[in-house]
Amino acid sequence: MVAVAATGLVLAAAFVSDAPPGTRYAEEATWHGQLHDLGGGLTFLGLFGTCLATRRLATPPWGVVFAVIVALGFVTASAMAAASFAVNGPALPSGIAERVALLAGLAWLAFLAHRLSKGVDR
Repeated sequence: MVAVAATGLVLAAAFVSDAPPGTRYAEEATWHGQLHDLGGGLTFLGLFGTCLATRRLATPPWGVVFAVIVALGFVTASAMAAASFAVNGPALPSGIAERVALLAGLAWLAFLAHRLSKGVDR
């Protein structure tokens, strides 16, 4: 799952996203914007799966808590972005939810790396 998240991050970083609705730029979907979005989806899927798969390396609720934060942040960001595109109005602050989810997932990876570097493998 970590490899899926890493692949998604590389894909999202390699391709430019499409402009959000309400900007002065063209609002049609482009091939590079779709590849960027695919990379984002892979990233969040990988982070969510990693949180769940390695949840036993922390005290009981934390792996699930981080997985829920990643999932809710991604779903919230996706819903806000879809609503902005559907009504063709001003962009909603979906980037905030997206960054919260990404920060939670990356924080879990940092915790996981620290825990594994100490040789703890419950």
